[in-house]
Amino acid sequence: MYTRMGTRRNKPPEPPNPLSAGHTRSAQRLQTAPCQTTFRAALKQRKTDHPFDRISAYKVLESRNNLQHEFKVARSISAYQRARPYNRNGILVACTGEDKAYRLKHIPQNIARELGYNLIPAIEALTLEGVPAADIVGFIQSIKPQVNQLLTDCDAVGASKSNMESICAEALRIAEQAVVFCERHV
Repeated sequence: MYTRMGTRRNKPPEPPNPLSAGHTRSAQRLQTAPCQTTFRAALKQRKTDHPFDRISAYKVLESRNNLQHEFKVARSISAYQRARPYNRNGILVACTGEDKAYRLKHIPQNIARELGYNLIPAIEALTLEGVPAADIVGFIQSIKPQVNQLLTDCDAVGASKSNMESICAEALRIAEQAVVFCERHV
């Protein structure tokens, strides 16, 4: 026979959420740098859960295409907002007038995830295609300051919702450098 043993008032209190309290240094970092956190989490997830075990150069191209799509979305939303209401038909890419704010809000984190989950791990995995490890390390070191600056800019833009096109253009520029690197070595 089933009898109900517990009641809500006897339930122990939930432990406090350190992320909502904002008292710890890591919590403050998470609140101030969500794109950098997204990038690191995506990088870790790719390497631990889905590492490249064969061809990865196509992922560099795919990543560039994904970042190019984010750029088109940002440009279309910008054009939509500048256009007069009767000239807005057919301007938006990958969203509607109702969800453009939601889509725009997620562009910085989409960029961070794309860099961390596809672009950087795909470049690192080019050793599987015969690219010398020293060349890969040199290339990653050459773009590391650009990636770090872009992630910082993504966090700043994510907070203000302005200059989305510029961060998309910068992400696309980094991806283009990676594509050129692949073309020279693969």
